[in-house]
Amino acid sequence: MLKTKGKIVLCATVIMMLILAAAAPITALAENDPLWITVKQIFKTSFTTVDDTFTYRLKPLEANNPMPKGSTAEGYNFSLKGNSSIQIESPVYSQSGLYRYELFQVIAKAKEGYKYDKQVYTIEVHIDLNLDMYVLVFNAQGKKVADIEFTNKYKDDEDDDDDDDDQGEDEDKDKDKDKDKDKDKDKDKDKGKEDDDDDDQGEDNDKQGDKGRKGDQNSLIDDPPVSLAPYINQNDGGTPTLDAITVKKSVIGEPSKKGNFSFRLEAQDESYPMPEGSADGVKTIQITGAGESDFGTWLYKEAGNYYYTVYEINSNEKGYIYDTVVYTITDMVVEEDGELLVARVLTNNTNKQVTNLTFINKYSLTDGPKTGDETTTMLYIVLFALGGIVVIGATAHLLSNKKS
Repeated sequence: MLKTKGKIVLCATVIMMLILAAAAPITALAENDPLWITVKQIFKTSFTTVDDTFTYRLKPLEANNPMPKGSTAEGYNFSLKGNSSIQIESPVYSQSGLYRYELFQVIAKAKEGYKYDKQVYTIEVHIDLNLDMYVLVFNAQGKKVADIEFTNKYKDDEDDDDDDDDQGEDEDKDKDKDKDKDKDKDKDKDKGKEDDDDDDQGEDNDKQGDKGRKGDQNSLIDDPPVSLAPYINQNDGGTPTLDAITVKKSVIGEPSKKGNFSFRLEAQDESYPMPEGSADGVKTIQITGAGESDFGTWLYKEAGNYYYTVYEINSNEKGYIYDTVVYTITDMVVEEDGELLVARVLTNNTNKQVTNLTFINKYSLTDGPKTGDETTTMLYIVLFALGGIVVIGATAHLLSNKKS
């Protein structure tokens, strides 16, 4: 009798444990390539006794991004010696989304005679719904590159030879300038007219300099970092217009339903041109879940520098951590030969140039189970019900045998 009772209890326990194990959520991990990215160092010198070891750092651009093993609060630090390279082991990603990092050389104190590579690379890691990884690398100019490479130099005899060559080139330039001066002496009659033209141009430049953002402390631009070019599109009236400003939204985590996110475009001055649907220099758009949208286009009719900001509005949806980045749009508009030309620069709130306006929100599961997944919820109910039936049946059977 006791043996039979023990077997029944053991059987019921095993069945219940199997049911609970089946019902428990399982977190899958990305099967990432263990060799994540490769960093190459080139050191140019003719000396063999100088220090040729340099330090680099991988730093997350968003808090709580997965990091390689051995990382600290500062980031992931590593060193390279001479002409060498390193393959960094991939972090472990357990959720889909976009993860961004910066990789740069750490220069605690510049040493005399050294020339350091100050390039800053941006690494974008895209994890899809199947937890497959796609890695993109961009240089400081926002161009996609295949390799991460740093070149450091130590001044040597070869550098001195280069300096001598440069000096010779400068002397040749001076001779050319003297020849140009002789030619200018033969053009005294035309010089007065050229001076008048220069004065008119100077007045136009002064007018252009007066236009633009209030508070030049935020101005990036003495010389445009990108070449001036005609506007991309033309409207029916012949006035040029730029392409629309597009906002990209990414969500890290698994919310039970899509969140509604709002983004705002603000002109630094209300008099600046704005897209249709704006009011008082402000326009707001919405994106549901992960996706993208745009603010539309606007027209420029005058030369000058124009400044705008784009940011996400924190609507305090439960479970979300909002991206706090603020992007600045700088449009530098000049007039040449009666045509308006523009250079557009996008920067983030650390004043670093970017290629797109991306916002990443993270969804935390600590606020309770998802309520929208009815299929999963129903499965849990059925499994627990079956477990209860097994336990009740086993208990009833034991009581029946005891009475017998």
